[in-house]
Order: sequence, then C-alpha cells, then structure tokens
Amino acid sequence: MDNQFHIDNETLDTTDSAQLLSIGACFGSHAFYREIDITEYEGKPFTVSESTMQWWQKQGGFRQSIQLTAPGNAVAELFEWVRDLSDKDSEFWANSPTFDLKQLEYHARYFHLQVPWAFYQEADVRTVKRVSRRLGLRAQMAPNPHNALQDAVNQRNFVGAVHQELGHMKAVVRRLALNHPEIMESINEEIRMELLSSERFRELPTPVLPNAGEEGHKPATIRGDDRREPTAQNAGAQSEGRKEAAVGHDSAGATLRKNPERVER
Repeated sequence: MDNQFHIDNETLDTTDSAQLLSIGACFGSHAFYREIDITEYEGKPFTVSESTMQWWQKQGGFRQSIQLTAPGNAVAELFEWVRDLSDKDSEFWANSPTFDLKQLEYHARYFHLQVPWAFYQEADVRTVKRVSRRLGLRAQMAPNPHNALQDAVNQRNFVGAVHQELGHMKAVVRRLALNHPEIMESINEEIRMELLSSERFRELPTPVLPNAGEEGHKPATIRGDDRREPTAQNAGAQSEGRKEAAVGHDSAGATLRKNPERVER
C-alpha cells in the first residue's frame, strides 16, 4: 500500500484527448492538486463533448478556484511530483487507467513531456470494485464528490480496505488449515463440487482434430514420456515443420482506440 499513487482527472470529454478541468493525486501523506485554465486549450487538439457538458450541468457545474494552471504546466508539475516520490516498484492506480492515465499521456505527447510510469505499473480500481462485489466484501467506495483530489483519496482508501479485508480472510483460512484440517478438507470438497456443477466450468466439447494428410493438419507436440521416434509416415511432415519454424517470424501491429463513455464518475 505504501507504493501506490492514485490519480484522478475531472474532464470535459471521455476520450484520451479530453480537456482537463482538474488533476488530483495522492501518495501516502502526499497530495497533488491543480485546476486547469481551459482557455489555454484554444487552438490545441483537445476536445469537449456535448454529453459531458450536459452531465456537468446536471451536477450543478464545475466550480473552479481563482488559481488556475495552464494544462501543459499542470501535467509537467504532476510528473515532477511523481518522479520525486516514485521508484521502480511504484504502482499507478486510476478508475480506470484507460481513462485518467491515457488522458495524461495524450497531454504528454502534445507538450513533449516524458511520462513517469510504465504500462506495467498501471493498476485498475474498477477491477478491484468488481472483484470486491463478487466476493461479497464489505469494503465500499466513498461517495464521489467529483473533486479530483478527494476522488483519488477515496480510491486509495477503498483499495486499502479491500487489501485489509482479504488479509483478514487469509489469516482465518491459515488458522483453519493449521488447527482444523478436517474443516478445510470439507471446504475444499464443497468448492470442488460447486465448480463442477457451475455452468461456467462445465466440460466443453472435445474439438475434432483433422486426420493426418488433411489440409491444415500439423503434427502434435510430444512431451515427456510420450516422446517417441518419428515414423516414416510423419517424418517428412516433422522435417517440413522444422524448416518452417526456422524461417518463420511473428509480426505485431499497434491498434489505437477511443475510450468508451465513462460509466462511473
């Protein structure tokens, strides 16, 4: 928990290119908050959506303070704040990263800033909320006031509560396993039977494999004790497969996509 940054944006659109109204972040006892001077977006490739503007009107509007920061400066100051406090083990949480963090990265590309986190450091509060509900945990996210800093603090407190509750459950299971192995054996059997009876875990139909010689047929991979010498019938196919593997290569393409409408704000 002591390595978690929680970040939240308030915006005028739900896409990566959204104009920001404010940025809030917390890390331990440290906090960051900036409100954005949206007049500085004029002539720049940042967007406002009518649906988001209507949503803000239903919330009573967004009340900005007197002290405003240009968007490029605000993001640069956030990144500097993060670098002063982070290390390679830091985690960057948002609700979700594909919304808040991608908007900050879009700003970084436009204003030529270096993002201070890597993709593998991102973590999703929305996923934790879903898992918590499915497990029936008591932890609840505090009401969302649509203040970026308070939202970030609420995220941190919620994730911490979930971790704590799961830790208590783990401790109880350990005590049961040590002191009452017969109870754990019974629980494990109940779980096994529930999985077997669940539609989600029903046995899937066995796929029909093509016969040798049919188009698309490839020799099966043989491991361990099942390894055996190739027969005259399939030796040619295996040899041809090795040739293909030697010259084969993979290619990957990058796909850019817009974020869906934000379901929970």
